[in-house]
Amino acid sequence: MSATSGVVLLSAAEQRRLQRDNAQLQHSKNVLKRDMKSMKEEHEAFVRRLIRIGREEHHAVMVQAESDVARITDEHEELVEQLRAELREERMARERQQRENERLRATEERMKKELNQLKSSKATRRSGTAAS
Repeated sequence: MSATSGVVLLSAAEQRRLQRDNAQLQHSKNVLKRDMKSMKEEHEAFVRRLIRIGREEHHAVMVQAESDVARITDEHEELVEQLRAELREERMARERQQRENERLRATEERMKKELNQLKSSKATRRSGTAAS
């Protein structure tokens, strides 16, 4: 290599070596570009796969949640219907008891009247026999 007026002159061997180095660098650059493109495609495919899996998992969770909600709703509806039936039975039993109580009160009143009538007629007989 010789320098004349700021210009560097290279020997033919140095020029070949520089060209070879330049070619190797260009080849390495092309390999890196290809590898980066491949890695980018792999990354994008991985992200798409993750998104798909996430959606599938979300869907599975939502289906299970909907199933659970439907089951719980059915259970609650059955319980509400059972409680309504029990309430109707209790109302009917209470009404029967009220009717029985009213019947017993009426019987009691009738028996009191009869007792009073018996007492009254007994008293009348006593006063009638005492007067004779």
